[in-house]
Amino acid sequence: MDTSQLFTNPPSSTFEAIAAVITIFRAQWQPLMLLVLGQIGAFLIVGAILLAIVFGFFAAYIAAIMAATSQITSNIGAGRHLIDYSFVSGTSRLLQQNNPSYYSFDDDLVLPDMDATLVFVVMFIFVLFFISISLINSLFGGAYIHTLAEAYVGNLPSFTNSIRHGRKKMWSVFCFVILFSFAVAAIIIIPLAILLLINYNPFLVFLAILAVLIGVVIFSSLMIGAVPSIVIENKTSTQAFQRSYDLCKSYIGFIFCTVFCYQILLMIVATLVNLILDSLPDFVSIVGHLMVQLILSAISPIMNFVLYMSVRVQSENTTKEDLSSDIGCEIVSGVEMAENGEGKLNSKSGSYSNVLTAEVI
Repeated sequence: MDTSQLFTNPPSSTFEAIAAVITIFRAQWQPLMLLVLGQIGAFLIVGAILLAIVFGFFAAYIAAIMAATSQITSNIGAGRHLIDYSFVSGTSRLLQQNNPSYYSFDDDLVLPDMDATLVFVVMFIFVLFFISISLINSLFGGAYIHTLAEAYVGNLPSFTNSIRHGRKKMWSVFCFVILFSFAVAAIIIIPLAILLLINYNPFLVFLAILAVLIGVVIFSSLMIGAVPSIVIENKTSTQAFQRSYDLCKSYIGFIFCTVFCYQILLMIVATLVNLILDSLPDFVSIVGHLMVQLILSAISPIMNFVLYMSVRVQSENTTKEDLSSDIGCEIVSGVEMAENGEGKLNSKSGSYSNVLTAEVI
């Protein structure tokens, strides 16, 4: 994929940005899909570990509940047979067996006492689950951005190299996401709480909600380049706020309109494809729906990086060499493949170079 045009003529309209996303995904769909599958695998592994922890701490409760369910089901069946038998044997039989002592299933259903330790364990598992999911998202989010950066400079992305860079920036991305979430929550909660405490006027509440939505949209548009600046420019989680603001403050309209139209387009395309898949046989439909979700997961985040690079190129005249230096790889051109058609991985930069010759810019 020739990416020189993304630097000499960066996308400056919604249509051009969407076209750039499609071009990048079409050229690099394999490493992007591999990252999505890796992220799903990490989710499954973490989920299995946490599920094992839950079963380990609550084995007694789970066993008691399962026994209760089994016994209640058995007694419901016995009651049904009792009613059927009573119509044959007479009312006296029904009255005789309707004694409360006939059903004694509550006597054996004793659940273990839930003390403060178990409550603490539940809270700990919940927090651990939240942190684990967030760290996985941060890890693969950083790896995804590094993969796109390598594609932008024209190199062949490496899964292990991108994961390594994502792991280095994982905690910074995680801290930024936490700070960003608190900031958005403050934008939403504080104005509404003040308004409700001062004067509960439905019209003013509506205006406040509208203003909050506009504030969230503007703030989100300003922060579109924060995570890429952490991964590519080595900014800290707090420096990323200022860096993204400086980059995006003059392009808020372009960023918002592009992201909005892009999400609407993805939603329309996904809906139409899913409607077509619903009319196919079950197996084909299920596989098709899974593939749609995988493709959406792989293509959706590309737009943020395209906007980040587009704004950076337009405002700072960033070149391919600058981006290559930021991510620590070399730009390889004029590559002549070896006779066996194989390339080798440059262990220092993580990019693929030629076995025989290569001109390094």
